[in-house]
Amino acid sequence: MALVDFYATHALYNTRLVLNTRHCRENVVSAAGAALDLIKNERVKAIIGPVTSMQTSFVINLGNQAHVPIISFSATSPSLTSLRIPYFFQFAQIDSYQVKAISAIVKAFGWRQVVPIYIDTEYGEGIIPYLTDSLQEIDCRVPNRSVISSSATDGQIVQELSKLMLMETRIFIVHMTANLSSRLFVKAKEIGMMREGYVWITTNGILDRLQSQNSTVLNSMQGVLGVQTFVPPTLELEALKERLNRQFHIDNLDIGAELDVFGLWAYDAVFALAMAIEQVIGPTTSYPFQEPNVTSSHSTDFEGFPVSPYGPELCKTLSAARFQGIAGHFSVVGRQRESSKFRIVNVNGNGARTVGFWTLKEGLVKRLNSSANSSKLSSTKFKFGPIKWPGNSSSVPKGWEIPTNGKKLRIGVPVKVDFTEYVKVTINHSANTTDVTGFSVDVFKAAVELLPYDLPYELIPFENSDGTCAGTYDELCYQVYLGKLDAVVGDTTIRAYRSLYVDFTMPYSESDVAMVVPVIDFKSKHDNVGYFKNSYVYDLLKQVGFNDSKLKAYERMEEVDEALSKGTANDGIAAVVHGTPKMKLFLAKYCSKYTMIEAIFKTDGFAFVFPKRSLLVDDVSQAILNITGGEKIMELENKWLKKESNCQDWSGTNISSISHGLGSFWVLFLIAGLASILALIIFVASFIHRHRQVLVQPGDSEASTWRKIRALFKIFNQKDLDSHTFKRSVKVRDAEL
Repeated sequence: MALVDFYATHALYNTRLVLNTRHCRENVVSAAGAALDLIKNERVKAIIGPVTSMQTSFVINLGNQAHVPIISFSATSPSLTSLRIPYFFQFAQIDSYQVKAISAIVKAFGWRQVVPIYIDTEYGEGIIPYLTDSLQEIDCRVPNRSVISSSATDGQIVQELSKLMLMETRIFIVHMTANLSSRLFVKAKEIGMMREGYVWITTNGILDRLQSQNSTVLNSMQGVLGVQTFVPPTLELEALKERLNRQFHIDNLDIGAELDVFGLWAYDAVFALAMAIEQVIGPTTSYPFQEPNVTSSHSTDFEGFPVSPYGPELCKTLSAARFQGIAGHFSVVGRQRESSKFRIVNVNGNGARTVGFWTLKEGLVKRLNSSANSSKLSSTKFKFGPIKWPGNSSSVPKGWEIPTNGKKLRIGVPVKVDFTEYVKVTINHSANTTDVTGFSVDVFKAAVELLPYDLPYELIPFENSDGTCAGTYDELCYQVYLGKLDAVVGDTTIRAYRSLYVDFTMPYSESDVAMVVPVIDFKSKHDNVGYFKNSYVYDLLKQVGFNDSKLKAYERMEEVDEALSKGTANDGIAAVVHGTPKMKLFLAKYCSKYTMIEAIFKTDGFAFVFPKRSLLVDDVSQAILNITGGEKIMELENKWLKKESNCQDWSGTNISSISHGLGSFWVLFLIAGLASILALIIFVASFIHRHRQVLVQPGDSEASTWRKIRALFKIFNQKDLDSHTFKRSVKVRDAEL
């Protein structure tokens, strides 16, 4: 039909294309054999086809050897472009163009993880590197991939989908043939994966052929979102469709016909080739192929390839093709059809409804060629048309959920022998149960109660077989990185080096590092300093220059109290360094003996630990903000941290070296003050005596007295060349010179 239409409007052309068709039976061997037959025996000037990307990858090498252009209207894999074959023309739009449109959709809804599902062919695999790169640019992760065989049975498809149901991610990007995708969606609906909460995004290879699907497939695809190649509606296109339907109805009375975008690309490819043939061959007389030494008159072996003399000129002419095609403006850039626009569509009812558009120049837009698009919005602010999601929901899915397969979140908790106000592990051996309580645990439980979904979990003590602590807080966090734990709940401080392999929620408590010292102790840089075992404080002290021989580790408050009481001289310590909240608990017990110097190091506070890029972090952080901004946090602090003590207002800012020191050091302040006043009096008397000649000068008027006082101040401001300080500074300067 394309040839008839072309020569109807180009009747004066000297050339006419003659089609020699071969059927490839959808395998690469038959495709290669058919191409070889056309080149050697039919002496064709060009080949339009084959259909699939895998077939094309074999055939283009034959065309390159024979200088016969291979023109594809349906092979869309971007991997074909990377082969850089000069006689290959990709007049179908390559798949790498649409990945930007898909990533723009993902970004617009704020989804952070997606799982591609694709066919295990060159067509399916070719797009994946481009898709993952595009998603990475918008900070969207691909935690898993699902590959389905082109020959997969229904059972194998169900088995693969069942694996996906056990994962958190509910955003799936499907890229496969329309035939395989129709089976995939039918099975997905059967096992409950087309319900509310799921998101299915498809590439254009599926939705471009949506109208050819039967009602069962359409029913299973309700709520699917994806891209379609945009073909501008024209009178010529409508006329072509009507003629095709009439012709097809005559030949096939019981079957309807629907022209998809691949048929339109094939139509335009015929036009482009017919124009090129006329330009290259029309003005000249024909001349034969360059014949090789061939013994057989009809052969499909790979020896004795004829070489077309028209190949180079045909390639040059095809590369410059420009015209208004049936599928839109046709132009070739780098032997590829220039990128088209995309419709963003939502499968709803008997077909697909447009909810937006995407162009390379403007990104996501509501309408094409509209003045409303002049001020480009970021994709995160773009508002799509009404979308019906799977399950007939109008609410945008959050894109993930905790799988309902009975699996609980494995949450590690530290095992502590002191400061159990934060986390306390109690084992009931008779009942064989473990109870975990404390301030940190209650904050986490309160946060979970605020989540808009159920979060089943179990608290697992980080302990050895004998019930002792299994390691440091760093080692506990590392269990999350290794995948042995799903989270950590406890008094875990946010540290930069830890954030390299885990993610933290928002902090739920302050956690600066403080120092506690005896009230009457004199501190020296040579004194011993204590810290609590398994704490990151040891590394901080090492970083600021403390020697290992001066650092002593303890487990219990009683041990620290005893060491502070002994002092450095008696193999004890002069100070203990730990997090401010815990030092306040220590002072609550021993406040009469010690004082605290706060914030000697700054930290970001206590937080909960999750794996890198965990989707739970944002939700739990939001819940923590709600808790810390209300009365709940005060209720929990009063319950766990406001312990009875003999201290006066130990919980406030008065617990510092100043508040405790004023009562103990008033004698020292008094002595220092009196000494300073006495020194000032002696200095003033000495100064006046040295310059008494100024005061005894004649003149008894008030103005004269004021001049004498000003003269004394002027002398006071002058440098004293006889002073020790000035002489020393001069010597130093001379030495430097």
